[in-house]
Amino acid sequence: MTEFSILENPNSKRKKIKRNYTPEDYDRVMRLLNEGKSLNEISKITGIPKSTLSYWKRGIHKPPRAQWKPKPCPELAYVIGCLLSDGYSYERKEEQHYENTLYATDLEYVKHFSKCMATILGRKENKIQYRERPKRGEKGWIVQYGSAAFHYWW
Repeated sequence: MTEFSILENPNSKRKKIKRNYTPEDYDRVMRLLNEGKSLNEISKITGIPKSTLSYWKRGIHKPPRAQWKPKPCPELAYVIGCLLSDGYSYERKEEQHYENTLYATDLEYVKHFSKCMATILGRKENKIQYRERPKRGEKGWIVQYGSAAFHYWW
């Protein structure tokens, strides 16, 4: 089901509506396209703007939550274990920003998490930082990966 949020820009009188389409929305649209339906027909059926449907049809982009689907592998299992123990995933709704983070005192543990996370997301490894943990005062290693698709899957 499509989620909506309204983003207000203090420098503009217009409000921007941010639609968060699900992988199911995308799959449904692709199925309707394969059945030979036109963009106009699909837009009326789903309520998704024709411009968005056109982007999806031409492969220009997919909704963030449909861009990544996990494949079972040892790296994914390791990431799940890390997030269940020392990590966390959070969303800042007002900024439409998602973070998947591991914070620990063992550098090798954080490095291995970073390598596994990069592998499952198909990206380069992110920078690992040594810093104080907010509100706790203890120092440790932190690595963060932004991914709306991973956050919603998690």
